[in-house]
Amino acid sequence: LHKAIRRQRQMCIRDSYMTSEIYKISPSRLAATITRYWLADYWWTLVIAPAIALMVGAMGDTRFLLVALILIFLVIPPAVFFIYFYYGLSPAARFSILPHRIEANDNGLTFTFYHPDDTESENGHTPTSTETIVWHDIKSVATDSETLTFRLGNGSYSFILLPASALSDTGDPVKWRSYAARHIADAAFSHRAG
Repeated sequence: LHKAIRRQRQMCIRDSYMTSEIYKISPSRLAATITRYWLADYWWTLVIAPAIALMVGAMGDTRFLLVALILIFLVIPPAVFFIYFYYGLSPAARFSILPHRIEANDNGLTFTFYHPDDTESENGHTPTSTETIVWHDIKSVATDSETLTFRLGNGSYSFILLPASALSDTGDPVKWRSYAARHIADAAFSHRAG
């Protein structure tokens, strides 16, 4: 019984925090994530004008077919590009694109940032800064086969991307997601209760 209690205590200590390797996300990957979430919410804003122009053009006025083509090829692509500049260059983007390490603990996600040239290993490298995002500032967490996506509550499309390749031996993406989801739910409950 004594060994079982000690083993359980060691597992609780080990599960009280998880740490990633040093990593950074390319700005194009962050832009693709922001665009995917934005289009899932607002796809209709980009479709309605060309659809109306195509319908009017199909009724006989071919000038509206030209208007629809102009909208599709000349207006919509810069609009999608604007989405990236508006959301992708926000202060929250630094949590994904700068070299850093994430530690998930009982307080939240702690980011230790490193100089951009120091991404090879931790040995001999000095962190440039540390910042913590508390759990109640994180809206949700999702995972796929390649990435954990933390959606922040401070902006519509503020994300923290954590690739599965950056996870150290402390866990797999599903373990990280369940750990984060549990803490997010606890923080939301205590925030509403308090």
